[in-house]
Amino acid sequence: MAKLSDRVDRLESLLGQFIVNTDVALRRLEASLYLSDEIVKYLTKKRIYAIALRDDTMDLLNFEKINK
Repeated sequence: MAKLSDRVDRLESLLGQFIVNTDVALRRLEASLYLSDEIVKYLTKKRIYAIALRDDTMDLLNFEKINK
């Protein structure tokens, strides 16, 4: 989990370096073949989309919770 937290911190600093166009929103995401429930909860708390393999396709695991 510490490595994921470090990646999230680096992503935050990286996004701050982009010139933000008000017409386009940047979306943060973490993708893997498998994401545990603990990681999905952490990503949801940080408002980062979690994408993982489910059956034979990639699926957004926390889309509904982030877009409430």
